[in-house]
Amino acid sequence: MKHINILVACACMWLSSLTLAHAQTAPTTLPALAAVKVDVTDLDRSERFYREVFGLAEAQRYGHERVFSLPGAGAPRITLVQVESANGGGSLAIIVADIDAVINATGPAGGRVTREPQEMNMGGRARIGFIQDPDGVDIELIEIVAAASE
Repeated sequence: MKHINILVACACMWLSSLTLAHAQTAPTTLPALAAVKVDVTDLDRSERFYREVFGLAEAQRYGHERVFSLPGAGAPRITLVQVESANGGGSLAIIVADIDAVINATGPAGGRVTREPQEMNMGGRARIGFIQDPDGVDIELIEIVAAASE
């Protein structure tokens, strides 16, 4: 089963792969999530998917890896890693500003919608939907509609 390795920030870990700007904005509470690694079979196809669907910007490139920054100071990064075969295991959950825009961009970018957005009450109102990237990695989409206090 394919898995996504979640790397937890700790002293000296990943400092060589983080840019100085990212390291300077890292969270002050440790441990903190630094990066998520996603195995992909076609690096160019997956790079296009994550750029087009989520608007992620490439932060670094190493041989068979592409690192993308999420918006926000100290936010975790998504690292796409080229592998020979992937079985579509693992999952991500990403909070988005416009779930409908993400759903509409998914098919043309090579992914597929597995569950249309539904409104849910989770201590606040949110719209939740599910898609898969081109390698079958499940991605939960969360759009906050109203905070718990509203």
